[in-house]
Amino acid sequence: MTGQAGEFLAASVLQRSFRAIAFPNIPAPYDLIVESYAGKLLKCQVKTCDKPKTITGNEYWRFNTRSRAGRYLDTEIDFMALVILPRRLVYFLSVNDIKADCVYLNTESVERSIEAETLTKVLGEYINE
Repeated sequence: MTGQAGEFLAASVLQRSFRAIAFPNIPAPYDLIVESYAGKLLKCQVKTCDKPKTITGNEYWRFNTRSRAGRYLDTEIDFMALVILPRRLVYFLSVNDIKADCVYLNTESVERSIEAETLTKVLGEYINE
């Protein structure tokens, strides 16, 4: 249920900037297909976190960025949507920016503005084409 809630939240955020959002009806390495207004299709893998982890006294939102088969390839997905469910916030990450098996976001440094900033950074060239 947590994963599905994250997918719906990510789709909602993406729908504001793209023509269409679709959920694949077959097993795939991605959770969403995003269509730009110019007709470009992008594949999104959604990862959802519902509670922070405490590591060395600091709290982090922790996201596993691997698939069952290992690291995601740029032929499988175009970007990730990291969903912080309790804050109803999505952090976008390009597949080429995934450098480790996990991504940690400090709970104190994650602000509402990070959603718009990362959306523009990762997908800006496809928005309003």
